[in-house]
Amino acid sequence: MLITNDPINAVIEILSVNKNLTMKEIYEKIEKQYGIKISTAQLYKIVSKMVTDFVVTKQQGKYLLNALRINKMKNLMNNIEEAYLQQKEFSLLNEWENFFFYGNNKIDIEKTWTDIVAKIHLEVWAGDLFFYDSHAYYRLGMYERTIKTYEIFLGKKYHLYHLIGNETFLDDYTRNVVLDDRVKFVMSNNHEFLKKWYVVRVIGDYIIDMIMPEQISWFLDQFFEKIQKVEDFNFDLYYSIFKMNAKYKVCVRKSKKEAEIWKKKIKSFFS
Repeated sequence: MLITNDPINAVIEILSVNKNLTMKEIYEKIEKQYGIKISTAQLYKIVSKMVTDFVVTKQQGKYLLNALRINKMKNLMNNIEEAYLQQKEFSLLNEWENFFFYGNNKIDIEKTWTDIVAKIHLEVWAGDLFFYDSHAYYRLGMYERTIKTYEIFLGKKYHLYHLIGNETFLDDYTRNVVLDDRVKFVMSNNHEFLKKWYVVRVIGDYIIDMIMPEQISWFLDQFFEKIQKVEDFNFDLYYSIFKMNAKYKVCVRKSKKEAEIWKKKIKSFFS
């Protein structure tokens, strides 16, 4: 989801997380969480119009989203976001410039994430890729889109150096999941990177990273920290975690210096 400082979008986001809020509660959150300067009269006018347009429902002095209308809006916004990302010129990013994108579940964010990695690799940088994951979470249920994308942009000349930052039973089990010999896969506890659900992709001078939402991390921990034999692994239950609603925030930035540091550190585990 692409976020702006527009008060209408802010109201929708607030009510998507907090149901049945009074006008006063909405006002407090829009000012504190979004830093939007707006009078109570202006906010009342905006929310009242949203009620008239069936975006928001008012019940006993409290406001909540109209779920049917919002689902239609989400479909429209997803189409707008996809078109926007397809046109985004990452080659025009200045050094240290950031670009953020958002998602409501891991499946949605994976699609956008993979498309951006492929777009940067194909249009800006042709070379080896360097990945870091604190756990090998996605190798347990490789997304078909991700596999096909890697096969396309790795080609015959390039390699993917993938460092996993923990050595639990499930991390080790994913050694059995091999794309092909172009993917170099190493696990290690002995490093300085974040070990709690941190994800990094380095493509040329570009870094894409994300920290998993806290509630998603907790569920994933139940698998990676507790399972000690493959018979205890329930794939359907595991996969359901990625369908859970949560706020995902991914950063894309350009920094030749930072990228070179990442590449050097990751590749040192493959010598």
